[in-house]
Amino acid sequence: MFKEVLQSRFTTVLLAFAIIFFAASLIKTIPDFSIVLKENNSLNQKIAESQKEKSELENSADFFKSAAYLEQQVRLKLNYKKPGENVVYIYSNNSQPAGDAQAPAPSIWVKAVVNLEIWWQDLLGMFKK
Repeated sequence: MFKEVLQSRFTTVLLAFAIIFFAASLIKTIPDFSIVLKENNSLNQKIAESQKEKSELENSADFFKSAAYLEQQVRLKLNYKKPGENVVYIYSNNSQPAGDAQAPAPSIWVKAVVNLEIWWQDLLGMFKK
């Protein structure tokens, strides 16, 4: 009896429709599956970038806690130097230390006062001779 049911046309047609239904369902999910794969790859890439950034930040935090960073800041901000050490300042073309921020230009009144002081010293120097 089971053999007759499997060999009947009704069972064959029913199985054919079932196979076609499942194949169509599978084909419909392929675009969604590709979108999910792209999103998964994108998220994995973001995770890798975040982990790299985290490790860089941890390394930076270790550096900021180190004695070398502390010594560097003391030298820069408090003008610290070790005994017997010679300090060399390197100035850029605008006569300011290379590491300093751009200082505001002196006002015209400051320039005038400086010029008057130079003129006065030159004038007094003429009379001393």
